[in-house]
Amino acid sequence: MKTVYNASHFFKKGIALSLLLFAGLFAGLAAHANPSLHEASPLNLKGKVSSSASDCTYTLSAPSNSVGVDEGAGVTVTVTPTGTSCTTWTAAVSPGSEWITVTAGASVTGTGTVTYSYRANMATTPREGTLTIAGQTYTVTQAGRPLVADAYEGDAGNNTPATAHLLAANFSPSLQPNAVAVIDISPATCHISSDVDYYKINLPTDYTYALTATLFDSGNPINHSNYTLDANISCSTNGSAWEDPSHATLTATVPGGTLYLKIGPSRSHWRTGTYAAKIEIKAGCRGILSATSNPVDAGAGVGELTVTTGSSCVWATASHAEWITITSEAGAIGSGNVSYSYTENTSLSPRERWITIAGQTYTVTQAPAPDRLEENNTETRATP
Repeated sequence: MKTVYNASHFFKKGIALSLLLFAGLFAGLAAHANPSLHEASPLNLKGKVSSSASDCTYTLSAPSNSVGVDEGAGVTVTVTPTGTSCTTWTAAVSPGSEWITVTAGASVTGTGTVTYSYRANMATTPREGTLTIAGQTYTVTQAGRPLVADAYEGDAGNNTPATAHLLAANFSPSLQPNAVAVIDISPATCHISSDVDYYKINLPTDYTYALTATLFDSGNPINHSNYTLDANISCSTNGSAWEDPSHATLTATVPGGTLYLKIGPSRSHWRTGTYAAKIEIKAGCRGILSATSNPVDAGAGVGELTVTTGSSCVWATASHAEWITITSEAGAIGSGNVSYSYTENTSLSPRERWITIAGQTYTVTQAPAPDRLEENNTETRATP
């Protein structure tokens, strides 16, 4: 059976289609004017639209902090999360800001507190560091340090051995063998280019001492410090004869009495700046010899040297060669002298041996016997 459609049928269909299109256009305009209608409409089938209540935002109690030139600790920042999808947040120091340290609150869930510390600024200019806390940048601005005379200068200054600043050596647990005293010099400055700082330490004469003096400056920083002076350090037991200076760590064995330290700009960089130093002094009975070696002729002979040690120290002497004989006492208490003799070297080769004195090594090097046919190194001087 064949279906026949008349004109009125298509006219009705066209009117219905137009009405549907008009309704859709009106709904779109209404939703544009009022978004809440669009969210509530059951015809919105393209996906769920998140509201602000289901997002997570983090609020810091402050976005930044300005601090003084000296070191500080216990600074806090409170983080408050808002929303229903909040998870664990973290706090970390940004690269280049290692002078700041997060001490607590590095990883927290919910409302929490970040605690941080910061090192002293040893430069004259301010500096700025940042932390990333819960995805946000927190800025720390630290003031610069005025380059003025430091607390070690005193009224008379500490620019000569006679006006050297006195440092106290407190040995732990008490003064005895292997006891150690640690002294920190910080913060210190050479505030003018000719500024050289002198320090002194009075050491009991009961022992000798192993000195380790570590200098912190622009070339040898510590824990991300920013000291600005290119410095060197030296020591002396009388304030006039100085050990070769060191740019980093100075080591020496020194007797009891007054120990002098000298810190100043490097000779190649006479400029101003800041520095610090750590002085470690260990008590013991290591002997200090007036010489560490003696080159001698081939003939028999004698030698002598002085041993400096603490008044409580017992020490011994021993020869490690048949041709060297100790002629003084083999042992002693306190400082003293060591005497020895050596036999003739009849060999055409040199020989070398050593003596152990108060834990130190003393070397004797003896020349070979002369060639009886010398000098015959030319035709005219040939030996018949």
